[in-house]
Amino acid sequence: MLDAEQERKYDRFEEHALTAMMIGKVNNARKRIKLSDLFKRPEKSDVSTQKAENLYEKQQKASEWLSQFEIE
Repeated sequence: MLDAEQERKYDRFEEHALTAMMIGKVNNARKRIKLSDLFKRPEKSDVSTQKAENLYEKQQKASEWLSQFEIE
């Protein structure tokens, strides 16, 4: 339970660091910056497609690894 709390704390630190970087980029920009220039939320269809592709690749690698063993 303490490890989970520590991880949440680190996640918050990372989030704050990312926010600070974005603010610095906006303040130092010579041109007008839009929100999409800093962050673009992935669409659900993109995420699900990537997830399916990753699962397929993992399954293929597992099959290749298992094929090296002979079952008698």
